[in-house]
Amino acid sequence: MSSSHGQAGASSGAAAAAADPSTPLSPVKGNKPKKDISAQLMEVLNEEGSIVDKGQEKLADISARRKELQKERKQLSAELRNETRKRARIRRRSTYLTNEDLVEVLTMRQSKKAAQEAPASQAKGAAAKTQ
Repeated sequence: MSSSHGQAGASSGAAAAAADPSTPLSPVKGNKPKKDISAQLMEVLNEEGSIVDKGQEKLADISARRKELQKERKQLSAELRNETRKRARIRRRSTYLTNEDLVEVLTMRQSKKAAQEAPASQAKGAAAKTQ
């Protein structure tokens, strides 16, 4: 078989397909099935009959979300800044404490910790007695 013979067979097959209207044509660029015009209109019209731009609505939603995130970011930045300043103030004030003051702070912490652990240990003891 020569290459010219193969090409002739291919073109005769295309001619036969074009002659038979029941044979579907191969998809060609630009031969998209067209929608019914009423279906297309219903996609862009709202109940009042005015045109609805879905892209514009999506842009507005994204813009609103962006503003919310910017507001949240601003609040978090303010909280972080305030906590940093608070820690700096506490450290600066702690340099003025005497050794006696530091011992007093440590004993207060220990007594507070013991007071928090006492109810927890009583609850554990009560649970052990009921079992």
